Amino acid sequence: MVRRDRWQKLLLVLLVTGGLLSCSPPTAPSATVTPNETISEQRELLGTYVQIQVAGLPETSAREAIAAGFQAIEQLQADAHPELPSSDIFRLNQNAGQAPVKIHEDIFDIISLAREISEHSQGAFDVTFVGIGRLYNLRHPENFRIPNDEELRQALQRVDYRQLQLDPANHTAYLTRTDMAVDLGGIAKGWSTDSAMAALKARGVKNAIVNAGGDMMVSGSKNGEPWRIGIQHPRRGRDDYFAVIKASGDLAIVTSGDYERYVMHDGVRYHHIMDPHTGRPASLSQSVTIIAPNGVLADGLATAVFVLGPEAGLAMLAQYYPQCDALIIDRDGKRHDSPNLTKRHTVINVAEKH
Repeated sequence: MVRRDRWQKLLLVLLVTGGLLSCSPPTAPSATVTPNETISEQRELLGTYVQIQVAGLPETSAREAIAAGFQAIEQLQADAHPELPSSDIFRLNQNAGQAPVKIHEDIFDIISLAREISEHSQGAFDVTFVGIGRLYNLRHPENFRIPNDEELRQALQRVDYRQLQLDPANHTAYLTRTDMAVDLGGIAKGWSTDSAMAALKARGVKNAIVNAGGDMMVSGSKNGEPWRIGIQHPRRGRDDYFAVIKASGDLAIVTSGDYERYVMHDGVRYHHIMDPHTGRPASLSQSVTIIAPNGVLADGLATAVFVLGPEAGLAMLAQYYPQCDALIIDRDGKRHDSPNLTKRHTVINVAEKH
């Protein structure tokens, strides 16, 4: 379990997320902005589209804050990219099986949280699960292939979060085997929303939303009303929602689904959310939405719960992360809510409209 002081530090440094009903393109500059208007910009980062909206500020101030938010995400990419020699993750992986590596404090906290989620989920989320998805070529469906059992067996030998040793006192990390690696890509989008929101708040922004490819973080409200976060139905169109969450304050809302990147082959859906124990696409869920205090936690838990399925996933949340809530659609299309979901949040069921 992460120490309370580190949790408090994460919440102060990172802050939180939330998702939007529509992801419109960047708004054109206007001469003036009334209190009821929002300023929105969108850029391509982290392999997805990131949109930042700020409400209730003059245009110049809003755009300066938004620019700072995007700059924070760009810095995150540089600090944690596994292929950039200047990044801590690159140095950690290069020294696997050789020596512990000194890690910057903020990166160390993220690695620690990723390892914690790995442990609490018993490896359903694994911070050392690297590269196996590439065996399927899902990013290039025209080249899709199904790896054979031997390929997966060899790849899975390099997956074991327990081989990542952390020293909080000295902020060092060490992979005990030379053939292993750490990749924070599984929590990068949630982390980016936290980083962007922290930059916005540092510039006095009170009402904003950051959307990184569907990983959302909200702060405050939109003109005094909650931000409305649509939860996409996993078997319908992109703008077809089965629920809407009315979010205000500081909140992260992250959804993992089997419908974003997949290939249908012989009636089987091969998607990008892999079970680290098998190397095959996880099969117990269609979508998982997590509501959490910050984006990096929500992102990791969404993957873990998706792999675990409703029963084990909700049990893990209840035991280790009672401050978080979940809305799960299982493999048969049945909905499962965490016990406190509707007690702590306003959730509008819109399924009956379809």
